[in-house]
Amino acid sequence: MKEFRDRLIELRGIHGITKAELAEKMNWSKSKVTRYENGEVMPNSEAMIELATKFNVSLDWLAGLEVCEYNKYDAIIRECNKLGITPEKLQKLIEIVKE
Repeated sequence: MKEFRDRLIELRGIHGITKAELAEKMNWSKSKVTRYENGEVMPNSEAMIELATKFNVSLDWLAGLEVCEYNKYDAIIRECNKLGITPEKLQKLIEIVKE
């Protein structure tokens, strides 16, 4: 089972952000992110909720309790939405990839 620190690293990877970018987004210091990822400390419940909310993941997943691949796909879909890629365009892309 993955731990919070693994999920935090995975979350950064999914979103393609650095420790510094995560720290800025969360109003944390970069050293706090590093300590979380090294497993030196755990965030409090408020920080966990804020992180889960900002990145649209469940607290269970973030805590390492869920083993679910759909979160990766959800992150990709959210990124497409941010970039203005409509569901129709995404469906066309899927059709092209299938060929």
